[in-house]
Amino acid sequence: MIASVQEHAERTFGEPLSYTATDGSVATGIPGIFRDEHAAQDLGLEVDVDSIQPTVDVRRSDLPARPRRGDLVVLDSRPTTPYRVERHESDGEGIFKLFLHEDV
Repeated sequence: MIASVQEHAERTFGEPLSYTATDGSVATGIPGIFRDEHAAQDLGLEVDVDSIQPTVDVRRSDLPARPRRGDLVVLDSRPTTPYRVERHESDGEGIFKLFLHEDV
């Protein structure tokens, strides 16, 4: 059931990406659901600070290796904006949410 929901979401909202693991293994054309998520952060100031934490949801079975900090993600729609994986979370059902930062 979860897999069919993920597949429907990928067909509707997904976009292809390339993934290069720190060990050098590569996968291309991986469907992923990319988001530029905004989050308010309380830094103890009088106002919250807004930050952007881009994420992408991918299936574990599509990745060339288990995600690690420093892996490279390039969206086909943004080939000049590479991202590095900062951290990842598993949903326990085979989907990883990768937390990214621009690789400038």
